[in-house]
Amino acid sequence: MSHRLERDDIAMFLNLSTHTIRQVISHFRTHGTIPNQEEESAEKEHKNNRHLRDVDVEFLLGTIKKSPDLYLDKLQEMLAINCGVEVSRSTVWRTLRRCGFTMKKLSRVAVE
Repeated sequence: MSHRLERDDIAMFLNLSTHTIRQVISHFRTHGTIPNQEEESAEKEHKNNRHLRDVDVEFLLGTIKKSPDLYLDKLQEMLAINCGVEVSRSTVWRTLRRCGFTMKKLSRVAVE
């Protein structure tokens, strides 16, 4: 997968941090296998996972309400500038997904 997709995209699709993706790719290049330590990885992921504070989530939701067509990288940049929070695009995506957002598009009939 790493030859075709960027690490951020892989992380977003697999719901993992980019740090974890980097570690798995590095381990594969060194040892030729993928580590099978699900419990240790999950514990490490939870410890290193960066969550947004409630006030940051409110800012994010308010921004989307005003401009629903923003891309993840723009939302990430706005969080950094306005809230002083440095998070990955994956964190922004996971936060939006937890708030009920999906990538579905409305059909013309549904919009009308």
